[in-house]
Amino acid sequence: MDVVIRNARVRGSTEIVDIALTGDRIEAVGPRSAATAAREIDATGCLVSPGFVNLHLHADKALLGERMRPNVSGTLPEAIEITNDFKREYDPEEVARRAGRVLEAGVQNGTTFFRLFADVGTIGGLRAAQGLLLARERFRGLCQIQVVAFPQEGILRDPGAAESSTVIELIARAKLEGLREDGTSTSSIRIVRCDPVRPLAAPEGIVLL
Repeated sequence: MDVVIRNARVRGSTEIVDIALTGDRIEAVGPRSAATAAREIDATGCLVSPGFVNLHLHADKALLGERMRPNVSGTLPEAIEITNDFKREYDPEEVARRAGRVLEAGVQNGTTFFRLFADVGTIGGLRAAQGLLLARERFRGLCQIQVVAFPQEGILRDPGAAESSTVIELIARAKLEGLREDGTSTSSIRIVRCDPVRPLAAPEGIVLL
């Protein structure tokens, strides 16, 4: 065995068990295992579980409250205005640092997969997606990260987007910039289309979900 976790709890049972592993395979789960390994971990009665999954995290907006001006009116329109003003000045490195703080907290608490949503459109361009891809690289080996290019302002409602196909071009570029294989058939960026009014044409090789 490579690892034996002693004195663990698992879901659905109050019994204290040992968990023996070889590589990424669980070989045995049971009380007082006779298995030995080069590395043993004492769980001290704590819960051992599969990694947690966060499937919807707008990480480009993580911790913005630390940086944006106060919402004086306390209204949604002002909140959107404040956020959009900040998005116009997005810097990929700054986005990556903020997102990284949230990812680090998640990993420390057992999250092993994140799906991160990045606003892509005429306001912030691709900078949010670029920042989340930077964060993805920095956390490679600690967790799996999928980045979603998301047209938050919509296709038809974002002035100029529908006429010029700006958003489609941006999310297509996001797909191409982030296209990497990570041991699976899933690339690092997926494309989300949220406009149900009319079908959209996409460049060859780009999938609109």
